Amino acid sequence: MIPLERVRGELPITARAVYLNTGTLGPSPRPVTEAYVRAYRAWQRSGPGDPQRYRAARQAVEPCRERLARLLGVPASCLALSANSTDGINLVAHGFDWSPGDEVVVTDQEHLANLAVWLNLARRRGIVVRVAAAAPDAAAAIARWLGPRTRLISVSHVSCQTGEVLPVAAICRLGREAGVPVLLDGAQAVGQVPVDLGSLEPDFYALNGHKWLLGPVGTGALYIAPHRLGTLEPSWTGDGAVDKHNSNRAELCFHPSARRHEFGTRNWPLWQGLAAAVDYLEALGWESVLERTRRLAAALRKALEQVPDIEVLGSGGSGMVSARPVPPPGPDWPEQACLWLRRRHRLVCRPVRELGAVRFATAFFNTEEETALAARAMAELAATRRRRFQSPSTGSSAAGSTRKARRSAWQR
Repeated sequence: MIPLERVRGELPITARAVYLNTGTLGPSPRPVTEAYVRAYRAWQRSGPGDPQRYRAARQAVEPCRERLARLLGVPASCLALSANSTDGINLVAHGFDWSPGDEVVVTDQEHLANLAVWLNLARRRGIVVRVAAAAPDAAAAIARWLGPRTRLISVSHVSCQTGEVLPVAAICRLGREAGVPVLLDGAQAVGQVPVDLGSLEPDFYALNGHKWLLGPVGTGALYIAPHRLGTLEPSWTGDGAVDKHNSNRAELCFHPSARRHEFGTRNWPLWQGLAAAVDYLEALGWESVLERTRRLAAALRKALEQVPDIEVLGSGGSGMVSARPVPPPGPDWPEQACLWLRRRHRLVCRPVRELGAVRFATAFFNTEEETALAARAMAELAATRRRRFQSPSTGSSAAGSTRKARRSAWQR
């Protein structure tokens, strides 16, 4: 059982707000922050540019690589440490030799991290971006777009918009059968749903440490399947990516592992912080962490489904729940709603502008009382909106009173 009182005491934000936004940034427990700060201070205190100390700081990231590999069920040699999942997606995108007309298949629920990069390549290299519907069956929708020019399937493991867990096993199997590599964006997956890359067998998997793993901002990793290590070309390179023992001024030889995609001086202690975060969650028990996350989200989903004039999106399966009023609101409603929820109930959540919704992310450290509050707050929002729609709409005085009520509702 998770010692909830102790855990919440190690997360300062829980004393100041109802934090339901781990899907954007997970708050780091004090022991995790202290591990990073302690490592950084030690590096600086000993002279960060001292060759021996510099090598030691660089080598200190390896326990993080090993912990992530164990968590994901893959060899450590297949993980390149990155700053976030966006970095990983870009490493894959720019590691292909694209030709005009080559096609990439994405879904209609991708984060910009997994959409903007492909649209940019469409602009610069003439590739074609095919968009498949994530619901109700992403695998079937993707299959309809596969053709002779398809070079890559690039989709989210968990939708950042609805919290839907995509059928990634079926998508990876589809890619293998069609001979098309699959890149999974695991930004919203690792740390809140089970992830076994050894069973899924994607070609590439990008993740970050700053969401559900509760690690420092600036940490992440890219998994590259063993058979792809030699085919994904490094587009950016430098010291750290090169096998110095087998290189010379005339010939460049990259590191044989995924480290070939790591280069330049980094803030190495960040990954010591991420290693501490993985250790922290592992000590709590992964099964307990994942089960409580799902249970809280299921309770919130059930409560929101009982609220009149509120539509709950997706079919669940993760720690994120998105909801919106019925009829659908205007484009500014999500931001306004999140601001109102923060001011009135100290409730932190994320707007989903694409769907006219707000998203709640329930992590294992949240409480049943907090999810119940979120449901009550949404009911209050829906009632406020319902009263506005039911008010008289004839005459200038009625219109003026409606505008005044609208302003009042958001200012409370």
